[in-house]
This record gives sequence, C-alpha cells and structure tokens, in this order.
Amino acid sequence: MDTKSRRLGKGLSGLIGQPVSVSSGAVGEDSRALVRIPTGLLAPNPFQPRLEFDEGELNALAGSIARQGLMQPVVVRRRADGGGYELIAGERRWRASQRAGLAEVPAIVVEIDDQQAAAWAMVENVQRVELGAMEKARGYRRLHEQFNMTHSEISQAVGEERSIVSNYIRLTELETPIQDLMTERKLHFGHGKVLLGIPPGATRIMIARRCAEEQASIRGLERMIEEHRARAMAVSGEMPAEAKAPDVGSGGEPGPARPGLLARAQIMDLERQISDQLGTRVKINAKGTGAAGAGTIHIAFYTHEQFEGLLERMNVRITHG
Repeated sequence: MDTKSRRLGKGLSGLIGQPVSVSSGAVGEDSRALVRIPTGLLAPNPFQPRLEFDEGELNALAGSIARQGLMQPVVVRRRADGGGYELIAGERRWRASQRAGLAEVPAIVVEIDDQQAAAWAMVENVQRVELGAMEKARGYRRLHEQFNMTHSEISQAVGEERSIVSNYIRLTELETPIQDLMTERKLHFGHGKVLLGIPPGATRIMIARRCAEEQASIRGLERMIEEHRARAMAVSGEMPAEAKAPDVGSGGEPGPARPGLLARAQIMDLERQISDQLGTRVKINAKGTGAAGAGTIHIAFYTHEQFEGLLERMNVRITHG
C-alpha cells in the first residue's frame, strides 16, 4: 500500500497533501486548486458506502447553502471516460447544492486510483456522518476483498481498532433478513455481534425479528436467546448441566462437590468477552462429563491475515524448520 493510501485517515489535508491554491483557469488532471464546476458535470462516487441520505438533513443543508453558499469544497477526480468528474468526498453537499439551486460548486480536483477513492469515501462518512452498521460492514468488506486491504490497513485508514473492523466485516455473514433489519436501523452493531453467536438459520432470523419488533436492548436480546434455549431444552427433555443431580458416593451420600460447568449465560458472556478481545467468533463447547469439566474452545478465522492477527494477539510465533 503506497504512501498516499496511508494518509487517508488524516482528513482532507492528508488526502490533498499540499496547500490548496485558488484558480479561475482551466482544470488540470491533478490541479490541487480550488475551482468551480457545474453541478451537472459531477457524478456520485461508485464506492460510496452510504446507501441512503436523510431527506430532512438534506433539506436543512440545502436551506443553509441557499442562504450562505457552500462554504466547503467537494473533492473530485476526472472520470475515466472524460465525461465530467466523479465525487470523492462531499456527495451530501453536492446533493444539497442541487436542491438549493446552485449552478456550480467549489471543488478540488485530485488524481487518485479506485482504492484510494473507496477508502476516502469510507473515511469521510465515518468522520462526518454516522454510517449504519451494515453500511460500514459492506464498505469495510469491499476494501478488504476488492482492494486487498488488510484489516489492519483498514483500521489505520478509518481510525477504528482492528478488532472493531473485523467485527463489522463479520456482520456480512448474517442472513439477508437480519442484514435488512440492520440497514433499516431496527437492529444495531451490538445486536449483530450477539446474533453472530447463534448458529445460522431460521432460529437466528426469528430471534432477530422478535428483537426488532420489541425494540429490545442488547441485554434484552441476550435474555431472549436464553429463554429460547431453555424452552428448547425443556422440549427435548435435556436437563441443564447445573441442574443435574449431584454425584453420589459409594455409601449413597452425596460425594465431594465437583467443579460443575458454568451456566449457559456465563458461557455466552465468556464467548462475547473472548470474541471482543480476539476480534472474531468464539464458541465454547462444555461437554459436561467427568470431574474435569472437559470441553473445547473454537476460534474462527476467515482470512490468512486474520489468522496471523490472532496469533499475534495470543503472542504466538510461527516457527520455520
């Protein structure tokens, strides 16, 4: 990743990289000058992560621009087909300027590639306007898959911790109906993280829909999951490990207390804590047999980069023979 890409998290000055001059002449390929461009010659950024623009906010911004003018320039690049310019930063300002009736807007023309355009679109939205959880998730995944940016590089670009970036990307593993609820902001990032702890399928979708309908908090969602598991165990006739009869010694008296397994709610809390620390899905399977309370911990990874990151967090080094 080159030097220009690594400056993306530092704001507009990091993108431009030098002072901006005011120009009234022709626009060059990478003029780094403040020019005025007809609004009709501008097109949206195809890498724009924001899916929807709030109508009320756009109208309010348009009113302000109509009274005061557009105080901050947009950032653009020339379209590859030569038919005008493509926005890199400032789509909300451009849309509002059109509503305000402006024939042209102040702009800074730069020359950057698709990867930088996609990353800057994410940076601007993260810094200026709160993106929805799924907008972030899909944007981060695009940077990772389409432009081969590692989770660490995305983290540096947008100013998020790497584990947070990884958790956002994991939201794209959720079923489409759940992603739709998150796009509609009926569920949020924290809900998504909890739902990732449930095996995929109809049950997870059902619980997510109930959570959205009841506008439940994250704690409320966790209680729903526990209630569902308790009912499922009752129907199947399975008894929770903590409710099983105590061990009985040879004389018929209760034997010495064994280190019993944790309640499911405690296991879920541990899974969540470990997941937060490692930035990936963690599953604890407690078998419930024997005094040792045997079991397994399953740690998921989805890319080679994420695997190396997990090893780094656990202070494990790969040795080469």
